[in-house]
Amino acid sequence: MIDIDTIDMVDVSERVRKKTATPRSKAVTPRMVEPEVAVVVDAGCELPPTLVAELGMTLLPRNARADRKAVQLDQHQTLHPSCWPQLPRALELQPLSLSELVESYGRLLNEGTSVLALFQPGRLDGSLYSALKARSILLAGQRSHITPPPRIAVVELSAVGGHFAFLVQVAARAAADGMALPQVLTLLDRMQTESRAFYLTGSAGPPRALSRVKGGLPLALPGQQQLWEFDTQQGLFVRQQAGRGLAQKLWQAAGPFAGGNPAVITSSNEQLLALVNQGRSAAGQSPLLAEPAGLGLRALLPQGCVELLMLPDKEHVARICHIIRRIDHQPMAYGQGILQRGGL
Repeated sequence: MIDIDTIDMVDVSERVRKKTATPRSKAVTPRMVEPEVAVVVDAGCELPPTLVAELGMTLLPRNARADRKAVQLDQHQTLHPSCWPQLPRALELQPLSLSELVESYGRLLNEGTSVLALFQPGRLDGSLYSALKARSILLAGQRSHITPPPRIAVVELSAVGGHFAFLVQVAARAAADGMALPQVLTLLDRMQTESRAFYLTGSAGPPRALSRVKGGLPLALPGQQQLWEFDTQQGLFVRQQAGRGLAQKLWQAAGPFAGGNPAVITSSNEQLLALVNQGRSAAGQSPLLAEPAGLGLRALLPQGCVELLMLPDKEHVARICHIIRRIDHQPMAYGQGILQRGGL
């Protein structure tokens, strides 16, 4: 958890500068605030390249193997399904190199831009640990003429799939609007706390090393469905329910989604989605329309799933941003960087 009393919370209005050059998106916008934070992710994310460019994020290339063939993910091809004419059946990300991370982060710091590097849980992506080493190397040798000096935060988000993509977008939009690094971190803290991510699977759920069965429930039997929630504190899939016909019961009066509908739905299992919509039809509700699930989530749950994300709406996010901006703390001497790991 971030303690805002110990973080340099500088009023953005005192530090923003007007752009004098063409923005990254090449569309000149009058009076646009120049971001002081670069949100950095690698191309192994499930964001469409067009959105990455629109939000001005820094996207690092990443090597991968798709159906045993070497591919390089970059600003033209991420793990978003729109980038793949034919979805591979197997995909494996290769680790990011330490030297590449030092070079990429260092270049941004030398430009006077603070760095916010976002990663999925370390048990899913070991490149997180390389990023932490890169941060230590850069902070040990940082000699900045800028006051206050740019900072670097390596953040392990307890999120996967569309949930991770949502949090990255929230951070990128906040940075594009001129929020300072501590303010973006505070916003991420709130958004991660206020969102929930559920995954409906068949009898084959997540790998055992990445999951926990709640309350000693028995293992699922063939033909049963399972409902998992990604626990932000543990960074694990935690099974909430299991049983035959579970997919049809999710929106019944006693079901877990009786009070509302997910903000985002993706699917890599059309049969499960059809069962969900059968139950909704029986309850007099309209069917759910799902986007194709990203390749990262498909690799994590190879038997397929329906991802159901309960997320704060845009108005609520804007309200939290407004509150954070109003916080007026005097700057404090606080090292040269911020390190955040686990649930913020």
